[in-house]
Amino acid sequence: MLFRSLDNICAELHSEALPLLVRTPNATQLNALDRDRRTLNPSAVGPRAVRMYELLGALLGLCLRTRSPLPFELSGYAWLQLVGETPSVLELYRVDRDTANLLLRVRHNNDPSCPGLSPDDFDALYGCFSFVYHRSDGTVAPLKPGGADQWLSYATRHEWCDLVEELRRCECAPQLGAVRRGLAAVVPAAALAVFTAAELERMC
Repeated sequence: MLFRSLDNICAELHSEALPLLVRTPNATQLNALDRDRRTLNPSAVGPRAVRMYELLGALLGLCLRTRSPLPFELSGYAWLQLVGETPSVLELYRVDRDTANLLLRVRHNNDPSCPGLSPDDFDALYGCFSFVYHRSDGTVAPLKPGGADQWLSYATRHEWCDLVEELRRCECAPQLGAVRRGLAAVVPAAALAVFTAAELERMC
């Protein structure tokens, strides 16, 4: 009866009626990885959301304590962040293929249709991008102050890519902090430090 109740709580936390978890951007992409997975919602803020994220973390801790996994649908990217690892562009590819591919094309100037663009041609192709980018839930955020009035160019391509990666890595910092607090209330933080992301996912 207890585990049936926990299973119901887990299902409720995944419900679209709550703002906690959103489907990965890859959900709209055919044959993409992690299409059926979820990530934390960067727009879920406020005291109520914080309490629910702490509950989510406590539920993860209970899975570890009881060795009774529940059907969590978190993406690999989210598990990496939970254990404090820094996801790379390759891990971003698993949840947002389009953004990862764009970052690789821009950073290395290797657009498949026209690799090795001259600076002028690069600016003509990518100059429509400003220093503003969308987060995992589709909301838009500036990459730096005044970013809406600054444009991607050949000279600024590395800065732009670094800032987009940072936006995605840090967009859910408050939410991750709440999940970690809930998890640490059940399982000591020192014990969690020995697990890799894959191990934590498998046990939960």
